[in-house]
Amino acid sequence: MIFAFVRSRRTLEQQLERLQCSPDERADALKELGQNETAYHRIRRQKMSIDDYVLVKVIGRGAFGEVRLCRSKADPEQLYAIKVLKKKEMRQKDQVAHVRAERDLMRSASTNRWVVTLFYRCVLLSLLVAVMPVDMSTRIRSTKQHL
Repeated sequence: MIFAFVRSRRTLEQQLERLQCSPDERADALKELGQNETAYHRIRRQKMSIDDYVLVKVIGRGAFGEVRLCRSKADPEQLYAIKVLKKKEMRQKDQVAHVRAERDLMRSASTNRWVVTLFYRCVLLSLLVAVMPVDMSTRIRSTKQHL
């Protein structure tokens, strides 16, 4: 995990060099990176499970799973999209590589505002579960549907 931090730090330093940022801006950016890494590792150490969330509603169904809008029991104001995939159906349809690619993309693209950030994932006996924070546009659409 330390290698990922070193790699992201090097990438950030290269970007700051290209943008010709001032020393203060560089220090702020590197400090923010460190804070984000610390928060990420703190979350990773927490023992989480699917039972830590309350189902609000199912917002989508796919070929081998569904996406649920859920509320955190710890922070009821926070909404999450939980993607639940059936491993057996995923294997039968030969989609394992696609699911892994999606996981890797969400894991690595945490700074891209166009890609959903993977907050937490777990593997259960027959299911794969991915938890992602819900952005404001999803929250607004969900609220409009309830009105």
